[in-house]
Amino acid sequence: MLFILHEGFAQEKFETCDIKLTKEAILKSPFSTSCFNITDGGNFDVLSFKIKFIGRPTINVSGSELNNKAKFYLMESKAGSFIQIFDIIIEDSDLEIPDSIVINII
Repeated sequence: MLFILHEGFAQEKFETCDIKLTKEAILKSPFSTSCFNITDGGNFDVLSFKIKFIGRPTINVSGSELNNKAKFYLMESKAGSFIQIFDIIIEDSDLEIPDSIVINII
């Protein structure tokens, strides 16, 4: 297990989370609660993350929603393409954070 220190919080991380989402679902939120071991429907605040589209440079994103460049790359992506989200920083230190989230666009 890895620990990341961010603003005084130790955040436990685990392996990759693989999910399938539509483009519309990714636009609403690229984060699935199943990737964060949330069982009670609780919310969490994503402070920042990096997102990688195949054949494109990595994008740094502030907050929990895709920025304009990430939205553009998403709209160019085809069904069956993969997106990787990593270096996820969240506000709640009690949640397990995956090393990365791999999204298969359906």
